[in-house]
Amino acid sequence: MCIRRLIIIGVTLSIVLFLAACGGKENTNSTGGESGKGAEEITMVANFLHPNSHHTVVNAYKPWVEYVEEKTNGRVKVELYTGGALGSSTTVLQDVSGGVYDFGGPMTPTYHYDTEIFPLTIGDLPFAFSDIESAANVMDQFIEKHAQETFKDIVYMGVTANDPFTLISSKPINTFEQMKGLKIKVGGTVAGELAKSLGSTPVAIAYEDTYDALQKGIVDAALFPGTGSISNSYYEVAPYMTNIPAYMSYNVPVMNRAFYDNLPDDLKKLFEEDLAPKLVELYEDTYLAEIEKLETEWIDAGGNEFINLPEEEMKKFKRTAKPIWDQWVEEANKRGYPGEEMMEDFIELIESEGLETPF
Repeated sequence: MCIRRLIIIGVTLSIVLFLAACGGKENTNSTGGESGKGAEEITMVANFLHPNSHHTVVNAYKPWVEYVEEKTNGRVKVELYTGGALGSSTTVLQDVSGGVYDFGGPMTPTYHYDTEIFPLTIGDLPFAFSDIESAANVMDQFIEKHAQETFKDIVYMGVTANDPFTLISSKPINTFEQMKGLKIKVGGTVAGELAKSLGSTPVAIAYEDTYDALQKGIVDAALFPGTGSISNSYYEVAPYMTNIPAYMSYNVPVMNRAFYDNLPDDLKKLFEEDLAPKLVELYEDTYLAEIEKLETEWIDAGGNEFINLPEEEMKKFKRTAKPIWDQWVEEANKRGYPGEEMMEDFIELIESEGLETPF
């Protein structure tokens, strides 16, 4: 019995060593950074939060997948998941750093307020931006100066921005005073503080649960990007949109660091110089196109009313911002960051884009 067992073990070991030798030889030949035939095919699992019906999936993510495969000559195949199939908006940092998927999100800093990503939440401050291009430019420069060290288990792949978060509601809101007592869906700490400053009650609800919360009356209104409200059919349950560009939510496409480190050098360079910037470009282009037709599309889709507030009413909303900005600086200092310096640089970058602070 012992001799037979030894023979079996010996044969098994020989097979294992043979396969390992073959596999090692194949990896050596195929990962040397060469393109075309003979190069290793790499599968990159990408998870994006928006559903298939969302304009970012149709106009950005799916075309980008094709672009990646074309530019890499088929060396990188993207396994695309949408609708947050592999992870929600609140767990992007943990999911990507932990290898649940290799690329995507995009990571929205507001959902990671209590992590090392905190410095990036400065971009969520109310009424800081009025257009997505300025928001992306400012935050790209801010991240470069103040937040590169926060990216440990993930790789920063650029920054994009949504159209401004506005107010969608089950009843029309025409004045600042009508905000009092409303239950408002928010995402993240800064948005919660804004809701409080407006006299409303913030209700923290994930992106994926917004429709149900509005439909079931868990909330009366939601702070949400206007274009996303159409793509997600929120007009069916909250048919009034009040155009208060409350804040910009920007998104950071991120890659798992181990996945990145294992890429051949030429593919690393391609992602940094071409593929990642292309995703940012596609993302911005689709949002700019959607913003142009927001009011018309809201009504055409089934929304009851698109409300533009008089300037005097808007000033009442904007006046609520200053304490929240000051509070962010205090929180940054508590966490060991140079809060005043960060804020000074942030305001300087805003002004360099020709914008003004709301106070």
